[in-house]
Amino acid sequence: MKCHICKKEMGCSQETLAAMLYMKKTTICRYEKDEHDIPVSVIVELAKALQTTPNDLLMGNLTRIRGKKM
Repeated sequence: MKCHICKKEMGCSQETLAAMLYMKKTTICRYEKDEHDIPVSVIVELAKALQTTPNDLLMGNLTRIRGKKM
């Protein structure tokens, strides 16, 4: 999962992302460390919050962050 890369691009912290998704910071941390499986519904919401697609988020093809080529 490339969540941390997207967060960095957006200048977003775990706390901010957690607040956007109405979840705890520790949950975001565990997702980033691959300590918890992420439900599909959360992946979709996470991708929306990070302005990318679920596929890009999961596969690491982060070419569409905020509509820009990287």
